[in-house]
Amino acid sequence: MDTMVSPTFDDEDAWIAYPAHQKYFNKLWLSQQLGYICGPAGVAPPKKDTYIVRPIYNLVGMGLGAKEMEISPGDEDSLEPGHFWCEKFEGVHRSIDYDVIPNIGFQQTSCFVGEKTNNKFIFKKWYRDNTFKFDLPSIVNDIFEHKEQYTIKHFNIELINDKVIEVHLRATPDPNYDEFIPAFENMPLEIPEHRIKKYKFIKSEESGGGRLKPKRLGFYVRNY
Repeated sequence: MDTMVSPTFDDEDAWIAYPAHQKYFNKLWLSQQLGYICGPAGVAPPKKDTYIVRPIYNLVGMGLGAKEMEISPGDEDSLEPGHFWCEKFEGVHRSIDYDVIPNIGFQQTSCFVGEKTNNKFIFKKWYRDNTFKFDLPSIVNDIFEHKEQYTIKHFNIELINDKVIEVHLRATPDPNYDEFIPAFENMPLEIPEHRIKKYKFIKSEESGGGRLKPKRLGFYVRNY
């Protein structure tokens, strides 16, 4: 029987709850602080290359507005306003959750590896990785500061190899299973017919306000 994913504390909730930390939603600021080659719409890169282009802010998530673009010096008008370009990283994509321990620090609680489709911005599968540990960059240190009026309880980072590409002030909203496979409307699943009975379907529709095409219908999940 289908089971609906319960509501979670999402990026919109975190934006409202943690006003002093809203800088982490600014992906251009994050890329600058981490020393990446990047710049906003209206500024051209220093050399011709293929760059990742994304909205500077995107609290909806789901990779909306992200794409690869070849940009050259002099191409100041190639991006839509509100977007930025950044050097492209290749490698393993991971999503890592942490619990914040007030006045002490943090504890890594989970790590998932994402396998992408040919689209590069749609994931065909996520699976748990219990062996990978990551040393956080100092840029996130103020997340651990305890304030009486609010306390960040969980945060999540996304990596490509050892490069942080996103910071979220909440835990991952995805199902907590050893493996989960997103199901999208009118897209075939990459699960062999003889194995599909090992998975449970969890309904979790997401359309990004009608912008996500194809729409996500839910997840096929299982524990090992």
